[in-house]
Amino acid sequence: MFGKSIARKAPSMFLNMLKRKVKSRGGEFREFPTYSTKLSQTCYCGMIKKKPLKERWHTCGCGVVAQRDLYSAFLARYVTKSNRVDIKKTKMDWIQFSFVLDKCVSNLEKRKPERKLNSTFGI
Repeated sequence: MFGKSIARKAPSMFLNMLKRKVKSRGGEFREFPTYSTKLSQTCYCGMIKKKPLKERWHTCGCGVVAQRDLYSAFLARYVTKSNRVDIKKTKMDWIQFSFVLDKCVSNLEKRKPERKLNSTFGI
């Protein structure tokens, strides 16, 4: 049974399934190193600030406040083939996407009494 449970939850299997789904819908699937991109430490203004893992909100002097994981996912969209965040494109799209990310967080906050949320989300 142990081998089956590992196979069912294997990260490489999940990635392969995700690749197939993305490609079947005409999308592009790219992998990039998280160590060099530092998405959870990067802001769209270009500032990089190291944060402890327990700090779940991204707050920057330029005015950006967002849940850290959601903001990292937003930045991942703008990683170039040279594994750098395209700051120019990110700045242009942030205003539009910030409303979506804020809406996600507010929806989760409304559902919190009904469902237990993972504390690592920061809510």
